[in-house]
Amino acid sequence: MDAILQSCQLVIASVADVGSFFKSLLELNISWSIIVLFSIIILRKRIVGILDVLIRRLKYGSVIKFGNFEIGAVPIMNSNSSISGNKFVEFKNDENSEMGDERGVIYNESRNIFVCHRISISKSDNQLYDIDIYCITHKNGTLSIVKDVSYFLGSQWKNKIIIANNRHNGFAIRISAYGPVLVLAKLRFSDDTEFLQYRYVDFEGAYLLHGNAEGSIK
Repeated sequence: MDAILQSCQLVIASVADVGSFFKSLLELNISWSIIVLFSIIILRKRIVGILDVLIRRLKYGSVIKFGNFEIGAVPIMNSNSSISGNKFVEFKNDENSEMGDERGVIYNESRNIFVCHRISISKSDNQLYDIDIYCITHKNGTLSIVKDVSYFLGSQWKNKIIIANNRHNGFAIRISAYGPVLVLAKLRFSDDTEFLQYRYVDFEGAYLLHGNAEGSIK
């Protein structure tokens, strides 16, 4: 009986020790959280400065390395992506002109007017690129039949619809961004019909800004 009581006391003591251990660990985690929080508050200007330097380096095409992790080298299509003699590319006939007809519908409904974009190195310190988004015409298309263009860029632009009505500059808008964005563009024609297009505004052509013929930002 005494042996059983001693065993129970040992188990209770062990549980108490484990409880004390986890309590100490919890207090330690809280202490470290407080230390980290105060460090961020105290060093916030320096942290912002470091981030600003990183953004500037990316903006001007520098590669940033953290050990084996690398930011800035953006691969794009090269000569190995040619459709001629490429074993990863195959050809098949457009049966019943399904895709050809769809292509024709897009040309017809857009009235040969399409949204495009152009990037340049941003003049804003906290952005990577300035982006011009505007309309161009294909073949016999004309902007004279367009009343206005409504652009929508999502939550990063507070879900606002941006309406451009300057026909002389292609209904252009300029934004600044540090990441690609999907843009919806609704063209309203003079007969009040509308056509919705979308454009993925990417930075794939950024290497051209840095004179890098190999196709990556350096």
